[in-house]
Formats: sequence, structure tokens, C-alpha cells
Amino acid sequence: MGDNATFDAAFLDGIDPRIVERICATLQCDRRGIVDVAPVSAGLTNKSFRFSCAGEAYIYRHPGVGSDALINRTSEAYALGIARKLGLDSTFVHEDPIEGWKISRFIPNAKSLDPMDDEQLKTAMEMCRKLHESGAHLDRKFDFFEEGKRYESQLKER
Repeated sequence: MGDNATFDAAFLDGIDPRIVERICATLQCDRRGIVDVAPVSAGLTNKSFRFSCAGEAYIYRHPGVGSDALINRTSEAYALGIARKLGLDSTFVHEDPIEGWKISRFIPNAKSLDPMDDEQLKTAMEMCRKLHESGAHLDRKFDFFEEGKRYESQLKER
């Protein structure tokens, strides 16, 4: 076994075995098919890692402790499904709406939207228009002010 294969096996042995089972069930693969594993340090509380399977790169997100108090995972999973169906997000593979773990296709060198780049902004607004004109509906209201107050209250409790 090469160094990378040794790291992959050691990394997978060191995580909750349910995570490997989820990946295998979702991607219909064998544990040995999960290769090129690398931790990702992004997000506030989530634990994520990148991996490849059958020649395609993915990212697995495991929700951090307490993140369920901030994010409605059922609404998130539903919204991601809508975005995939509308062709707005080709990366979304699966999210468990109860536990919050998610598998997405990994996009190397991805960058955040630059609001000063007119072409990027135009594309983003076209995507927003497509979503808003689709008739898709979430059974959830998101009020920025109220959510901000809720987040602040939770921070004060901690």
C-alpha cells in the first residue's frame, strides 16, 4: 500500500464507522472505493472531508455540535433538492434531513461570489430569478431580523 492509501485507510478507520456506511450506501460503493481522503478545514462547527469514489471527488459534511440549533436541516435538504432539480446546484448529492450530514460533489478551487464582478453578479441574479419564478416553495419563513435575535439569544446563553 502506498502512503496515500495508508492515510486513506487510517483516516477512515479513525472516524465514526456510520459515516463510512453512509457514504457507501449513498454512492453505492465499497469502503475500498473511498480514496484520496483529505480533511477540510472550512465552516464554523462542521467537520468535513474530501474524498474520491469511482473517479469523482466529493465532500462529506458532518454537522458540528449545536449547529442543529442554528440550521433547520429539513428545510436545508429540501431547498438543496429544489436547487438541484432546477439546475442551480449540480453539486448536491444527498443530505439527511434529520441528522444533517451531507454529501456533495467537490469543486476544486471554488471561490465565493465576487459582488464587484459584474459578470458573476449577473449570473447570480439570473439564478435568483430562475428560483423565484419557479414556483418552488418552502414551508418555512426566514426573517433576517428575527433569526439574528434568535442567534444572539443563543450566544448569550453560552
